[in-house]
Amino acid sequence: MDDSHPAPDVTGRQPREDATSPGDVTEVLDLFDDEGNPIGTGQPGPEEGGPSYKLIVRSGQQAGRSWRVPSGDTRIGRHPYNDIALDHITVSRSHCLLTLDDTGMTLTDLGSTNGTYVNGRRAESTTILPGDELMIGMFRLLLARGR
Repeated sequence: MDDSHPAPDVTGRQPREDATSPGDVTEVLDLFDDEGNPIGTGQPGPEEGGPSYKLIVRSGQQAGRSWRVPSGDTRIGRHPYNDIALDHITVSRSHCLLTLDDTGMTLTDLGSTNGTYVNGRRAESTTILPGDELMIGMFRLLLARGR
């Protein structure tokens, strides 16, 4: 037997061979500690000194993409005029609204056709926290403390 080429593993790929394929979805997440704080920054959140949040696409057409969620209102929907545009027919033109203020972050559904879900439960208006998963149309998004 020729030892110059290692045997394929159970998937049929050679060791160290790239395991990605066009159908694979890669999650791109920043590193956070157990309390949801970013690791290694040593700095407070955004300009006002409060926490900084990111919304990260875990699955869907834009997997791995993330947006910083600033203080105030952030509109999410299919139409490009939204602060976060998720271009898929399962997302309403004006789907939902995130509001970040001194009391925390609130998600409000804007009468979307398919509803907005937080951790698998339909939500009309609710407080959301880092680690919560939002489902907006076919997109699954993670709310995380960000940089």
